[in-house]
Amino acid sequence: MSSFLIKDYELKQELSEFLDFKLETSFIKRIATGKAAENYFLHNFKKHFANFNVLDVREFGCGFDFKLTLKNQQICVEVKGLNENKGQFLLTQKEFEMADKLKENYCLFIVRNLKEKPKESLFFQPLNRFKLKEQNIKIVQKSYQGVL
Repeated sequence: MSSFLIKDYELKQELSEFLDFKLETSFIKRIATGKAAENYFLHNFKKHFANFNVLDVREFGCGFDFKLTLKNQQICVEVKGLNENKGQFLLTQKEFEMADKLKENYCLFIVRNLKEKPKESLFFQPLNRFKLKEQNIKIVQKSYQGVL
């Protein structure tokens, strides 16, 4: 699945091997699953939101992937994908905050069983529907400064 959904996947794999540095395959799988779920949403959202217009906001980092509008109604949709019928998903802090702020106007669109026969489940007000466990992750980032 990765080779279809990640641009230049094979080139990145070859470069990785050349540099003797392994790409984090679980990260690649997670990205591929997410992209597949988002594509599934774009091809199937009309079943649930018949006359809505869709705006792709994935590149804006606003806490959801798509904004649906119909007249004065707005629904913000975060898409998650699971390869199996059951599994775990993560919400970022921004996604959690937007779900909390938007309440019934926030929809978690989970695509399950992506490996075989995808099926979607929609959850409005997801913070009330799931028992979410907070995870604190410490990230250390190195940077290198140059002077010209």
